[in-house]
Amino acid sequence: MAASPPDVSRFSEQVHLFNWSRLSQERFRQQVEFVTPRIQEALTAVLARSSQPPVLVIQSDHGNGPHWGGSTPSKLGLHERTAILSAYRVDEVYRKKIYPDISPVNTFLMICNSYFGSGFPLLPDRVYFSPAVEPQQFLEVTQDLSKSEWPNQLD
Repeated sequence: MAASPPDVSRFSEQVHLFNWSRLSQERFRQQVEFVTPRIQEALTAVLARSSQPPVLVIQSDHGNGPHWGGSTPSKLGLHERTAILSAYRVDEVYRKKIYPDISPVNTFLMICNSYFGSGFPLLPDRVYFSPAVEPQQFLEVTQDLSKSEWPNQLD
């Protein structure tokens, strides 16, 4: 059965912000079912049309966060919300440079350096939290998240 786009037109009316209700879970599942075959199709097309092995990066902007607490998230909520998808298709030399706690900004700096000789210095791998009520207020939570405790997805 082909996935259809989730109906999110009334999503904010149906689900209270940061409430991981059954409806939120269902919407998340629908989004995954909708986007997965499209990503697979796009990757297949890129690989088929490439004369040399392409560099491919797929990243999410944030994790799902069912335990997200909005203005005062728990440590579990921070882990869930900041645990992003980072999938790479790179050569073995670059692959060995990727480390478990790499931040998205350094992913792209390393790609530019490795493939284009850019010479950009890497930035500190930091994680920030922004409360829903004050989205312009950024609080560093790097120390609250020991991402090295999470399994390395490259293994």
